[in-house]
Amino acid sequence: MFTLRSRRACRFILGRPAWIGRALGAVALLTVGAFPALAQDVVRPGADGTLADGLPYGQFDGTADDWDWTFNESGYEGAITLTCEREESCLETRVVWEYDLTRIRSIPPLQAGLTFTLRGPSIFPFPDSIVHVYAYPADGREATTDYSAGPVTYLGYVRLEAYEDPREHTLNVSAIANEVVQFGNDRLALRFQIDPDTAEDRQQAFIDALDSESGSKPYLTLDEAMPGDSDRDGGIDLADFTDLHDCLTGPAASTIDLACLPFDFDGDSDIDLQDIAAFQTAFDGP
Repeated sequence: MFTLRSRRACRFILGRPAWIGRALGAVALLTVGAFPALAQDVVRPGADGTLADGLPYGQFDGTADDWDWTFNESGYEGAITLTCEREESCLETRVVWEYDLTRIRSIPPLQAGLTFTLRGPSIFPFPDSIVHVYAYPADGREATTDYSAGPVTYLGYVRLEAYEDPREHTLNVSAIANEVVQFGNDRLALRFQIDPDTAEDRQQAFIDALDSESGSKPYLTLDEAMPGDSDRDGGIDLADFTDLHDCLTGPAASTIDLACLPFDFDGDSDIDLQDIAAFQTAFDGP
């Protein structure tokens, strides 16, 4: 039986060209008589918090203070805001999450989705709010330095209208998850914040998550299934094509349904003509 250590020792091999993976699969079939079930893991955050900078805590300087940690063990829903009453008087809150990937069973290359629920601003007439999601180096600890820790990797965004009802979103985070699992420290930290390049004076969003309800927090789904294989049967065929049709979003989308993640070939969190072309190339029949 593979241990976690031996699985990770094989990652270099499993990341090599497709023919090596097929050869290893054939060996496994001859050895055990059937293909093993593909692993899927759900990982929930081990550290989280909402950190604020600026009024009423002091001068806005891009650094959170010790008393700004308001989310973890507080029962608050996470507020994601940027409000500038005057150029020198701003308040920004950012929400952070850290995930421990050391116990995942799935073996790279992985498909990884980040799923979370956001609500729109509750004050009219706020403009549309744009929430950006970034990855940054994780240390497994809750710290006020998470507010501005870097370097960051941009993962995607969600656009929210005023009073928009809670809605679930999924970002494709496969690239950063594979990088962390194969070459990093097996931890992933994510930060939600208002678009830093916004020209608006006031933007606001809420992430529906409570410390008292662990299932409400953003979670990662990591899957060994190959791109295009939505039914996880080892082939890319007409059954998958039917699912692809139902998943099409067009190029203007910024997030997708988790079930549609296998069809996001280019990792941009939409399903469009580029993904259809990649699916046609990968199509191999039943």
